[in-house]
Amino acid sequence: MGTRSMATYIECGRFRILIDPGASLAGSRYHLPPHPLEKWRLQKHMERIHLFAGSSHAIIITCFHSDHFSDELIDIYRDKLIFMQNPNVHIRAPRRKRAFQFLNQIKGLTKDTIYMDNRIFELNNLRLVFSKPVRSSHDEQEDFVVPVSISHGNETFIFSSNIEGLFQQSILEWMIKQNPTFLYLDGPDTSSRSNTSRTDRIEQFISMMEQMMTATPLKNIILDHHITRDLKWQYKMTPFLKLGQYKKITIQTAAEYRGENNDFFEARRKKLYQDEPVSRR
Repeated sequence: MGTRSMATYIECGRFRILIDPGASLAGSRYHLPPHPLEKWRLQKHMERIHLFAGSSHAIIITCFHSDHFSDELIDIYRDKLIFMQNPNVHIRAPRRKRAFQFLNQIKGLTKDTIYMDNRIFELNNLRLVFSKPVRSSHDEQEDFVVPVSISHGNETFIFSSNIEGLFQQSILEWMIKQNPTFLYLDGPDTSSRSNTSRTDRIEQFISMMEQMMTATPLKNIILDHHITRDLKWQYKMTPFLKLGQYKKITIQTAAEYRGENNDFFEARRKKLYQDEPVSRR
């Protein structure tokens, strides 16, 4: 949709939840800073996050990455039930500091603030299941994140957080156990690795997703975030898209799910500057 974000608003009966209320831009892409069009879209998205937060009863923070969490909109947390990743474990010093600054900012502001790692909650006919913390990428220096499953009636929605697609058997097993009907998955990232490594990881991803598709009643998959930073992602993921067709599972980007055009601004940044030049002044 033009920014780095997975901000997601969910209505379950009369209970409304906002997940990961943040958005950001890549500081540099093709050695170019964000185009003014990207900055304008970011402003609009932050306004939408503020708007939907106002209608939410609970806010979930699955990680403290800048594109998943914003500490600029402190007012959105007022009188909300906050589920957040535990900042005491599995988090690097800079993000831990940011998390505790956030906790100080919202002190006395929220209805309640709950550390959610590896816990289950029942409220308003909903079942919230939070994974144990899992590493956010193949990089062992990266922080951990907490995927979430939300069940209401016969439907179960899984929000993957920032795991760059499936690469850990443990998180695949956790997802299958939740028996999802709808999955919002943030990867894999197909744009920034060597051809051999990328091919291996795409094959691993497809293999793991085939297991999930076979073992669960999945009907919808949103594939977005990391993968849409690559303009050729559909070509690289052709076997997976065909697998979805075979399994009669709808696979879409977040924009397509909303009935909108894909605006891959970051991946198209070089062309944005060519089509709409920006004065160096």
